[in-house]
Amino acid sequence: MVNIVVTGASGTVGKALLEDLSPEHAVTSLSLREENGGVSMDRLVKRLRGVYGVVHAAWNTGLSNSGSNLGDDYNITMSYALLEAA
Repeated sequence: MVNIVVTGASGTVGKALLEDLSPEHAVTSLSLREENGGVSMDRLVKRLRGVYGVVHAAWNTGLSNSGSNLGDDYNITMSYALLEAA
């Protein structure tokens, strides 16, 4: 059984992933919300230690990022920090 981390586990995609992956894998969720620690590099590195894979399904849709501009600062920072920590 491998360890998998899912970001965005409270969203539609994340919930489905947790449900589908849980029977065969050790799955944990990782909140990237600022009130839960945000994208602190130290925090992410610690949480990802020993993890086989990460499914990044988190995206802050509350920001003005609809349409063709998907590059708001928070979502880019969140994604970049997660990739660097992995």
